[in-house]
Amino acid sequence: MIFEKFKKDFEGKKITKQEGSFSLLIYGSIIPMIFVPYIDRYYDFGFGSFIFLAENKYGVIFFDLEKYVSTTISTFRKFQKLKNIDHLLEYKDFLSIWEKGNEYYKKYTPEKLKSIKEKELDAVAKLCFNLVPSILASTVFCEALDENLIYKFYKEIGGEDKNFKVFFDLSARSTFESFATKFDRAILSLKEDSDHYAGQWMLSDYYICPPIEESAIYFDKIIKDKGGFEKISAELDKISNDILSNKKKIYDFKNKLSKDLNKLLEYIQLCLYVRDIRKEPIQKIIALISNIVREIFKRKNIPQDDIVWGYYADFTDGTYKKNDYCDQIKLRKKGIAVYVNKNGYEFEYGRVKEIKDKAYKFMDEREDNEMFEIRGNTGCKGRVIAKVSIILDRSEFSRFIPGNILVTSMTRAEFVPLMKKSSAIVTDEGGITCHAAIISRELNKPCIVGTKNATRILKDGDLVEVDADNGVVRIIKKAK
Repeated sequence: MIFEKFKKDFEGKKITKQEGSFSLLIYGSIIPMIFVPYIDRYYDFGFGSFIFLAENKYGVIFFDLEKYVSTTISTFRKFQKLKNIDHLLEYKDFLSIWEKGNEYYKKYTPEKLKSIKEKELDAVAKLCFNLVPSILASTVFCEALDENLIYKFYKEIGGEDKNFKVFFDLSARSTFESFATKFDRAILSLKEDSDHYAGQWMLSDYYICPPIEESAIYFDKIIKDKGGFEKISAELDKISNDILSNKKKIYDFKNKLSKDLNKLLEYIQLCLYVRDIRKEPIQKIIALISNIVREIFKRKNIPQDDIVWGYYADFTDGTYKKNDYCDQIKLRKKGIAVYVNKNGYEFEYGRVKEIKDKAYKFMDEREDNEMFEIRGNTGCKGRVIAKVSIILDRSEFSRFIPGNILVTSMTRAEFVPLMKKSSAIVTDEGGITCHAAIISRELNKPCIVGTKNATRILKDGDLVEVDADNGVVRIIKKAK
Protein backbone atom coordinates (compact mmCIF):
# COMPACT_ATOMS: atom_id res chain seq x y z
CA MET A 1 0.00 0.00 0.00
CA ILE A 2 1.44 3.35 -1.08
CA PHE A 3 0.29 5.37 1.91
CA GLU A 4 1.83 2.92 4.39
CA LYS A 5 5.20 3.24 2.63
CA PHE A 6 4.94 7.02 2.69
CA LYS A 7 3.97 7.04 6.39
CA LYS A 8 6.97 4.90 7.26
CA ASP A 9 9.28 7.19 5.26
CA PHE A 10 7.98 10.32 6.99
CA GLU A 11 7.65 9.19 10.58
CA GLY A 12 8.99 12.05 12.74
CA LYS A 13 9.50 14.38 9.76
CA LYS A 14 7.77 17.57 8.66
CA ILE A 15 5.76 17.25 5.47
CA THR A 16 4.95 19.93 2.94
CA LYS A 17 2.67 19.75 -0.10
CA GLN A 18 1.77 21.54 -3.28
CA GLU A 19 -1.63 21.22 -4.96
CA GLY A 20 -3.74 22.65 -7.74
CA SER A 21 -4.43 21.98 -11.42
CA PHE A 22 -1.63 19.42 -11.78
CA SER A 23 -1.67 16.58 -14.30
CA LEU A 24 0.16 13.27 -14.24
CA LEU A 25 1.85 14.15 -17.54
CA ILE A 26 3.32 17.45 -16.35
CA TYR A 27 3.60 17.77 -12.57
CA GLY A 28 3.41 14.07 -11.82
CA SER A 29 6.23 13.42 -14.28
CA ILE A 30 8.68 16.25 -13.75
CA ILE A 31 8.78 16.52 -9.94
CA PRO A 32 9.85 12.92 -9.24
CA MET A 33 12.44 13.19 -12.03
CA ILE A 34 14.59 15.61 -10.00
CA PHE A 35 16.25 12.59 -8.40
CA VAL A 36 19.55 11.20 -9.67
CA PRO A 37 21.41 12.59 -11.56
CA TYR A 38 19.94 16.08 -11.22
CA ILE A 39 19.82 16.83 -7.47
CA ASP A 40 23.13 15.01 -6.93
CA ARG A 41 24.87 17.58 -9.09
CA TYR A 42 24.30 20.27 -6.44
CA TYR A 43 23.71 18.60 -3.08
CA ASP A 44 25.12 15.73 -1.05
CA PHE A 45 21.66 14.66 0.15
CA GLY A 46 18.65 13.16 -1.60
CA PHE A 47 15.06 14.35 -1.51
CA GLY A 48 13.58 11.31 0.19
CA SER A 49 10.29 10.07 -1.23
CA PHE A 50 7.18 11.63 -2.75
CA ILE A 51 3.52 10.81 -3.14
CA PHE A 52 1.75 12.37 -6.12
CA LEU A 53 -2.04 12.04 -6.45
CA ALA A 54 -4.08 12.94 -9.52
CA GLU A 55 -7.82 12.79 -10.12
CA ASN A 56 -9.80 14.69 -12.75
CA LYS A 57 -8.02 18.07 -13.05
CA TYR A 58 -6.68 18.06 -9.52
CA GLY A 59 -3.25 17.01 -8.29
CA VAL A 60 -1.29 17.15 -5.02
CA ILE A 61 2.25 16.16 -4.09
CA PHE A 62 3.61 15.51 -0.58
CA PHE A 63 7.32 15.61 0.27
CA ASP A 64 9.94 16.30 2.96
CA LEU A 65 10.00 19.94 4.11
CA GLU A 66 13.44 19.64 5.73
CA LYS A 67 15.12 18.49 2.51
CA TYR A 68 13.36 21.29 0.63
CA VAL A 69 14.67 23.95 3.04
CA SER A 70 18.13 22.36 3.08
CA THR A 71 18.62 23.22 -0.61
CA THR A 72 18.13 26.93 0.19
CA ILE A 73 20.58 26.78 3.09
CA SER A 74 23.20 24.78 1.18
CA THR A 75 23.18 27.09 -1.84
CA PHE A 76 23.44 30.17 0.39
CA ARG A 77 26.55 28.68 2.05
CA LYS A 78 28.10 28.28 -1.41
CA PHE A 79 26.98 31.73 -2.50
CA GLN A 80 28.65 33.36 0.52
CA LYS A 81 32.07 32.12 -0.66
CA LEU A 82 31.74 33.30 -4.28
CA LYS A 83 32.83 36.61 -5.74
CA ASN A 84 29.76 36.99 -7.94
CA ILE A 85 26.62 35.24 -9.10
CA ASP A 86 28.19 34.01 -12.36
CA HIS A 87 30.33 31.56 -10.37
CA LEU A 88 27.31 29.78 -8.84
CA LEU A 89 26.94 26.40 -10.58
CA GLU A 90 23.16 26.30 -10.05
CA TYR A 91 22.72 29.67 -11.77
CA LYS A 92 25.10 28.86 -14.65
CA ASP A 93 23.25 25.62 -15.31
CA PHE A 94 19.88 27.36 -15.18
CA LEU A 95 20.91 29.87 -17.85
CA SER A 96 22.30 27.08 -20.05
CA ILE A 97 19.12 25.00 -19.75
CA TRP A 98 17.01 28.07 -20.49
CA GLU A 99 18.99 28.59 -23.71
CA LYS A 100 18.40 24.97 -24.74
CA GLY A 101 14.69 25.31 -24.03
CA ASN A 102 14.49 28.36 -26.28
CA GLU A 103 16.36 26.50 -29.01
CA TYR A 104 14.02 23.49 -28.89
CA TYR A 105 10.91 25.66 -28.75
CA LYS A 106 11.91 27.52 -31.90
CA LYS A 107 12.90 24.34 -33.72
CA TYR A 108 10.09 21.94 -32.85
CA THR A 109 6.93 23.80 -33.81
CA PRO A 110 3.65 21.84 -34.09
CA GLU A 111 4.13 21.77 -37.88
CA LYS A 112 7.68 20.44 -37.51
CA LEU A 113 6.52 17.70 -35.11
CA LYS A 114 4.00 16.48 -37.68
CA SER A 115 6.76 15.94 -40.25
CA ILE A 116 9.38 14.07 -38.23
CA LYS A 117 9.67 10.29 -37.96
CA GLU A 118 8.86 8.29 -34.84
CA LYS A 119 12.49 7.77 -33.85
CA GLU A 120 13.22 11.51 -33.83
CA LEU A 121 9.91 12.23 -32.07
CA ASP A 122 10.89 9.81 -29.29
CA ALA A 123 14.30 11.47 -28.99
CA VAL A 124 12.79 14.96 -28.76
CA ALA A 125 10.29 13.76 -26.13
CA LYS A 126 13.15 12.43 -24.00
CA LEU A 127 15.16 15.63 -24.38
CA CYS A 128 12.23 17.80 -23.31
CA PHE A 129 11.21 15.61 -20.37
CA ASN A 130 14.81 15.81 -19.10
CA LEU A 131 15.00 19.60 -19.41
CA VAL A 132 12.35 20.41 -16.80
CA PRO A 133 13.85 18.40 -13.92
CA SER A 134 17.21 19.93 -14.85
CA ILE A 135 15.72 23.40 -14.35
CA LEU A 136 13.94 22.43 -11.14
CA ALA A 137 17.04 20.83 -9.62
CA SER A 138 19.21 23.85 -10.48
CA THR A 139 16.68 26.35 -9.09
CA VAL A 140 14.96 24.52 -6.21
CA PHE A 141 17.11 26.55 -3.79
CA CYS A 142 15.00 29.64 -4.46
CA GLU A 143 11.67 28.13 -3.36
CA ALA A 144 11.84 27.67 0.42
CA LEU A 145 13.27 31.09 1.31
CA ASP A 146 11.02 32.78 3.87
CA GLU A 147 11.25 35.41 6.61
CA ASN A 148 12.31 32.89 9.26
CA LEU A 149 15.18 31.58 7.15
CA ILE A 150 16.30 35.07 6.21
CA TYR A 151 16.32 35.99 9.92
CA LYS A 152 18.48 32.92 10.65
CA PHE A 153 21.02 34.00 8.00
CA TYR A 154 20.81 37.63 9.14
CA LYS A 155 21.66 36.78 12.76
CA GLU A 156 24.48 34.44 11.74
CA ILE A 157 26.31 37.27 9.99
CA GLY A 158 25.87 39.79 12.78
CA GLY A 159 22.67 41.62 11.87
CA GLU A 160 20.96 43.53 14.68
CA ASP A 161 17.38 42.72 15.67
CA LYS A 162 16.33 46.38 15.67
CA ASN A 163 17.21 46.72 11.97
CA PHE A 164 15.82 43.41 10.69
CA LYS A 165 12.33 44.57 9.72
CA VAL A 166 13.77 47.33 7.53
CA PHE A 167 16.31 44.92 6.03
CA PHE A 168 13.64 42.31 5.28
CA ASP A 169 11.17 44.80 3.83
CA LEU A 170 13.68 46.31 1.41
CA SER A 171 15.50 43.12 0.42
CA ALA A 172 12.19 41.41 -0.46
CA ARG A 173 11.17 44.10 -2.96
CA SER A 174 11.21 43.22 -6.66
CA THR A 175 13.75 45.04 -8.78
CA PHE A 176 12.81 43.25 -11.98
CA GLU A 177 9.72 42.77 -14.11
CA SER A 178 7.82 39.73 -12.88
CA PHE A 179 6.66 36.99 -15.20
CA ALA A 180 3.10 38.32 -14.86
CA THR A 181 4.29 41.72 -16.08
CA LYS A 182 6.18 40.19 -19.01
CA PHE A 183 3.09 38.16 -19.79
CA ASP A 184 1.08 41.38 -20.05
CA ARG A 185 3.71 42.92 -22.34
CA ALA A 186 3.49 39.86 -24.55
CA ILE A 187 -0.30 40.17 -24.57
CA LEU A 188 0.08 43.75 -25.84
CA SER A 189 2.28 42.49 -28.68
CA LEU A 190 -0.67 40.39 -29.93
CA LYS A 191 -2.20 43.66 -31.06
CA GLU A 192 0.41 43.75 -33.84
CA ASP A 193 1.45 40.09 -34.23
CA SER A 194 -0.92 37.16 -34.78
CA ASP A 195 1.73 34.40 -34.49
CA HIS A 196 0.09 32.42 -31.73
CA TYR A 197 2.86 29.81 -31.51
CA ALA A 198 5.25 32.56 -30.41
CA GLY A 199 3.01 32.97 -27.36
CA GLN A 200 1.48 29.49 -26.96
CA TRP A 201 3.88 28.70 -24.08
CA MET A 202 2.38 31.56 -22.03
CA LEU A 203 -0.81 29.49 -21.74
CA SER A 204 1.02 26.56 -20.12
CA ASP A 205 0.38 25.51 -16.56
CA TYR A 206 1.27 22.39 -14.59
CA TYR A 207 -1.81 20.68 -16.03
CA ILE A 208 -1.22 21.13 -19.77
CA CYS A 209 -0.72 23.71 -22.52
CA PRO A 210 -3.79 24.18 -24.74
CA PRO A 211 -3.35 23.13 -28.40
CA ILE A 212 -2.12 25.81 -30.79
CA GLU A 213 -5.45 25.94 -32.65
CA GLU A 214 -7.22 27.02 -29.43
CA SER A 215 -4.68 29.69 -28.46
CA ALA A 216 -6.57 32.58 -30.05
CA ILE A 217 -9.67 31.79 -27.96
CA TYR A 218 -7.64 31.76 -24.75
CA PHE A 219 -5.85 35.01 -25.58
CA ASP A 220 -9.11 36.79 -26.44
CA LYS A 221 -10.55 35.75 -23.08
CA ILE A 222 -7.42 36.87 -21.20
CA ILE A 223 -7.49 40.29 -22.87
CA LYS A 224 -11.18 40.68 -22.01
CA ASP A 225 -10.65 39.60 -18.37
CA LYS A 226 -7.81 42.10 -18.02
CA GLY A 227 -10.02 44.96 -19.22
CA GLY A 228 -8.56 45.43 -22.70
CA PHE A 229 -5.24 46.67 -24.10
CA GLU A 230 -5.48 50.19 -22.67
CA LYS A 231 -5.98 49.03 -19.09
CA ILE A 232 -3.14 46.51 -19.42
CA SER A 233 -0.84 49.26 -20.71
CA ALA A 234 -1.75 51.64 -17.87
CA GLU A 235 -1.06 48.98 -15.22
CA LEU A 236 2.32 48.21 -16.79
CA ASP A 237 3.33 51.87 -16.59
CA LYS A 238 2.58 51.90 -12.86
CA ILE A 239 4.51 48.68 -12.23
CA SER A 240 7.52 50.01 -14.19
CA ASN A 241 7.58 53.11 -12.00
CA ASP A 242 7.39 50.97 -8.84
CA ILE A 243 10.33 48.85 -10.03
CA LEU A 244 12.46 51.95 -10.67
CA SER A 245 11.59 53.23 -7.19
CA ASN A 246 12.53 49.87 -5.62
CA LYS A 247 15.85 49.80 -7.46
CA LYS A 248 16.79 53.23 -6.15
CA LYS A 249 15.77 52.42 -2.57
CA ILE A 250 17.72 49.16 -2.55
CA TYR A 251 20.79 50.77 -4.16
CA ASP A 252 20.83 53.47 -1.49
CA PHE A 253 20.23 50.88 1.25
CA LYS A 254 23.06 48.61 0.08
CA ASN A 255 25.59 51.39 0.55
CA LYS A 256 24.81 51.38 4.27
CA LEU A 257 25.26 47.63 4.76
CA SER A 258 28.25 45.54 5.75
CA LYS A 259 29.84 43.23 3.17
CA ASP A 260 28.13 40.16 4.69
CA LEU A 261 24.67 41.77 4.80
CA ASN A 262 25.14 42.90 1.21
CA LYS A 263 25.82 39.29 0.28
CA LEU A 264 22.61 38.17 1.98
CA LEU A 265 20.61 40.88 0.22
CA GLU A 266 22.07 39.77 -3.13
CA TYR A 267 21.08 36.16 -2.39
CA ILE A 268 17.52 37.18 -1.55
CA GLN A 269 17.30 39.15 -4.79
CA LEU A 270 18.75 36.20 -6.72
CA CYS A 271 16.10 33.87 -5.24
CA LEU A 272 13.32 36.30 -6.09
CA TYR A 273 14.55 36.68 -9.65
CA VAL A 274 15.21 33.00 -10.39
CA ARG A 275 11.94 31.77 -8.85
CA ASP A 276 9.94 34.12 -11.03
CA ILE A 277 11.88 34.22 -14.28
CA ARG A 278 12.25 30.43 -14.56
CA LYS A 279 8.55 30.28 -15.41
CA GLU A 280 9.41 31.20 -19.00
CA PRO A 281 11.69 28.24 -19.79
CA ILE A 282 9.55 25.84 -17.77
CA GLN A 283 6.38 26.88 -19.57
CA LYS A 284 8.06 26.65 -22.97
CA ILE A 285 9.11 23.08 -22.23
CA ILE A 286 5.62 22.24 -20.94
CA ALA A 287 4.21 23.56 -24.23
CA LEU A 288 6.70 21.38 -26.13
CA ILE A 289 5.84 18.28 -24.08
CA SER A 290 2.13 18.95 -24.63
CA ASN A 291 2.57 19.30 -28.38
CA ILE A 292 4.86 16.27 -28.64
CA VAL A 293 2.54 13.94 -26.70
CA ARG A 294 -0.46 15.19 -28.70
CA GLU A 295 1.38 14.22 -31.87
CA ILE A 296 2.29 10.80 -30.43
CA PHE A 297 -1.31 10.15 -29.35
CA LYS A 298 -2.63 11.30 -32.71
CA ARG A 299 -0.41 8.77 -34.50
CA LYS A 300 -1.59 6.03 -32.12
CA ASN A 301 -5.27 7.00 -32.48
CA ILE A 302 -5.54 7.76 -28.74
CA PRO A 303 -7.95 10.61 -27.77
CA GLN A 304 -6.11 13.94 -27.48
CA ASP A 305 -7.74 14.77 -24.15
CA ASP A 306 -6.07 11.71 -22.64
CA ILE A 307 -2.56 13.12 -22.95
CA VAL A 308 -2.77 14.43 -19.37
CA TRP A 309 -2.74 10.78 -18.21
CA GLY A 310 0.58 10.02 -19.86
CA TYR A 311 3.68 9.60 -17.70
CA TYR A 312 7.25 10.57 -18.61
CA ALA A 313 8.45 6.93 -18.51
CA ASP A 314 5.83 6.04 -21.17
CA PHE A 315 7.79 8.12 -23.68
CA THR A 316 11.35 7.60 -22.46
CA ASP A 317 11.23 3.80 -22.36
CA GLY A 318 8.69 3.10 -25.12
CA THR A 319 5.77 2.02 -22.89
CA TYR A 320 3.33 3.95 -25.10
CA LYS A 321 4.04 1.51 -27.94
CA LYS A 322 2.75 -1.53 -26.04
CA ASN A 323 -0.58 -3.10 -26.99
CA ASP A 324 -2.09 -2.60 -23.53
CA TYR A 325 -1.17 1.10 -23.27
CA CYS A 326 -4.75 2.33 -23.75
CA ASP A 327 -5.83 0.02 -20.91
CA GLN A 328 -3.21 1.66 -18.67
CA ILE A 329 -4.58 5.10 -19.55
CA LYS A 330 -8.11 3.96 -18.64
CA LEU A 331 -6.87 2.80 -15.23
CA ARG A 332 -5.10 6.11 -14.56
CA LYS A 333 -8.24 8.08 -15.39
CA LYS A 334 -9.94 6.49 -12.37
CA GLY A 335 -7.46 8.38 -10.21
CA ILE A 336 -3.82 7.55 -9.65
CA ALA A 337 -1.37 7.61 -6.75
CA VAL A 338 2.33 7.59 -7.59
CA TYR A 339 4.92 6.68 -4.96
CA VAL A 340 8.48 7.70 -5.87
CA ASN A 341 11.81 7.22 -4.15
CA LYS A 342 15.41 7.05 -5.33
CA ASN A 343 14.87 3.47 -6.53
CA GLY A 344 11.94 4.17 -8.85
CA TYR A 345 8.17 4.51 -8.79
CA GLU A 346 4.95 2.52 -8.42
CA PHE A 347 1.28 3.22 -9.17
CA GLU A 348 -1.94 2.61 -7.29
CA TYR A 349 -5.36 3.27 -8.80
CA GLY A 350 -8.77 4.50 -7.64
CA ARG A 351 -7.96 5.42 -4.01
CA VAL A 352 -6.95 9.06 -4.43
CA LYS A 353 -9.40 10.61 -1.93
CA GLU A 354 -8.66 7.99 0.71
CA ILE A 355 -4.88 8.41 0.40
CA LYS A 356 -5.16 12.21 0.26
CA ASP A 357 -7.28 12.37 3.44
CA LYS A 358 -4.86 10.09 5.27
CA ALA A 359 -1.86 12.13 4.10
CA TYR A 360 -3.48 15.40 5.23
CA LYS A 361 -4.33 13.93 8.62
CA PHE A 362 -0.80 12.58 9.01
CA MET A 363 0.61 15.96 7.96
CA ASP A 364 -1.65 18.04 10.23
CA GLU A 365 -0.84 15.91 13.28
CA ARG A 366 2.63 17.45 13.05
CA GLU A 367 1.37 21.03 13.11
CA ASP A 368 0.56 23.06 16.21
CA ASN A 369 -2.10 25.46 14.92
CA GLU A 370 -4.58 27.10 17.25
CA MET A 371 -8.20 26.67 16.23
CA PHE A 372 -8.82 30.33 15.49
CA GLU A 373 -5.36 31.43 14.38
CA ILE A 374 -3.33 30.42 11.34
CA ARG A 375 0.28 31.49 10.96
CA GLY A 376 2.41 31.96 7.86
CA ASN A 377 4.95 34.33 6.34
CA THR A 378 4.38 37.89 5.17
CA GLY A 379 4.22 38.22 1.40
CA CYS A 380 3.06 41.84 1.47
CA LYS A 381 2.19 43.86 4.57
CA GLY A 382 -1.26 45.18 5.44
CA ARG A 383 -4.45 44.28 7.32
CA VAL A 384 -7.84 43.34 5.96
CA ILE A 385 -11.07 41.98 7.44
CA ALA A 386 -13.25 40.21 4.89
CA LYS A 387 -14.90 36.93 3.99
CA VAL A 388 -13.02 33.99 2.54
CA SER A 389 -13.24 32.36 -0.91
CA ILE A 390 -11.41 29.03 -1.19
CA ILE A 391 -10.25 28.59 -4.80
CA LEU A 392 -7.98 25.64 -5.62
CA ASP A 393 -7.96 25.62 -9.42
CA ARG A 394 -9.16 27.32 -12.59
CA SER A 395 -12.46 25.39 -12.63
CA GLU A 396 -13.52 27.22 -9.44
CA PHE A 397 -12.70 30.78 -10.58
CA SER A 398 -16.34 31.63 -11.29
CA ARG A 399 -17.16 31.11 -7.57
CA PHE A 400 -14.82 33.87 -6.43
CA ILE A 401 -16.59 36.92 -4.96
CA PRO A 402 -14.79 40.23 -5.65
CA GLY A 403 -13.58 41.83 -2.42
CA ASN A 404 -13.22 38.50 -0.64
CA ILE A 405 -9.92 37.13 0.60
CA LEU A 406 -8.47 34.68 -1.92
CA VAL A 407 -7.39 31.51 -0.08
CA THR A 408 -5.63 28.89 -2.18
CA SER A 409 -2.87 26.33 -2.14
CA MET A 410 -0.55 28.28 -4.42
CA THR A 411 -1.13 30.92 -7.10
CA ARG A 412 0.04 30.78 -10.69
CA ALA A 413 -0.24 33.12 -13.67
CA GLU A 414 -3.91 32.28 -14.28
CA PHE A 415 -4.77 33.45 -10.73
CA VAL A 416 -3.73 37.07 -11.35
CA PRO A 417 -7.23 38.34 -12.37
CA LEU A 418 -8.63 36.92 -9.09
CA MET A 419 -5.74 38.40 -7.09
CA LYS A 420 -6.57 41.82 -8.50
CA LYS A 421 -10.23 41.44 -7.42
CA SER A 422 -9.34 40.18 -3.94
CA SER A 423 -8.87 42.23 -0.77
CA ALA A 424 -6.04 39.95 0.42
CA ILE A 425 -4.32 36.69 -0.48
CA VAL A 426 -3.55 33.66 1.72
CA THR A 427 -1.77 30.51 0.50
CA ASP A 428 -0.81 27.15 1.97
CA GLU A 429 2.57 27.09 0.25
CA GLY A 430 5.37 29.45 -0.55
CA GLY A 431 7.93 31.85 0.85
CA ILE A 432 8.87 35.40 -0.16
CA THR A 433 9.94 34.26 -3.63
CA CYS A 434 6.65 32.57 -4.57
CA HIS A 435 4.24 33.87 -7.20
CA ALA A 436 1.67 35.04 -4.62
CA ALA A 437 4.27 37.07 -2.69
CA ILE A 438 5.73 38.74 -5.78
CA ILE A 439 2.38 39.63 -7.36
CA SER A 440 0.85 40.81 -4.06
CA ARG A 441 3.73 43.26 -3.68
CA GLU A 442 3.12 44.53 -7.22
CA LEU A 443 -0.57 44.95 -6.37
CA ASN A 444 0.17 46.21 -2.83
CA LYS A 445 -2.34 43.78 -1.31
CA PRO A 446 -1.95 42.08 2.09
CA CYS A 447 -0.62 38.58 1.58
CA ILE A 448 0.34 35.69 3.85
CA VAL A 449 2.04 32.65 2.35
CA GLY A 450 3.23 29.30 3.70
CA THR A 451 0.36 28.71 6.16
CA LYS A 452 0.47 24.98 5.28
CA ASN A 453 -3.24 24.32 5.85
CA ALA A 454 -5.34 27.50 5.45
CA THR A 455 -7.36 25.85 2.66
CA ARG A 456 -8.39 23.06 5.04
CA ILE A 457 -8.98 25.08 8.22
CA LEU A 458 -10.92 27.92 6.55
CA LYS A 459 -14.24 27.56 4.72
CA ASP A 460 -16.03 29.67 2.13
CA GLY A 461 -17.75 32.58 3.84
CA ASP A 462 -15.64 32.60 7.03
CA LEU A 463 -15.04 36.15 8.26
CA VAL A 464 -11.33 36.54 9.00
CA GLU A 465 -8.68 39.15 9.67
CA VAL A 466 -5.56 38.90 7.54
CA ASP A 467 -2.83 40.54 9.64
CA ALA A 468 -0.01 40.38 7.12
CA ASP A 469 2.14 42.69 9.25
CA ASN A 470 2.55 39.77 11.64
CA GLY A 471 1.83 36.81 9.36
CA VAL A 472 -1.41 35.80 11.14
CA VAL A 473 -4.92 34.94 9.90
CA ARG A 474 -7.48 35.21 12.69
CA ILE A 475 -10.94 33.68 12.38
CA ILE A 476 -13.54 36.20 13.56
CA LYS A 477 -16.71 34.32 12.65
CA LYS A 478 -17.17 30.90 11.09
CA ALA A 479 -19.63 30.60 8.20
CA LYS A 480 -22.84 28.73 8.96
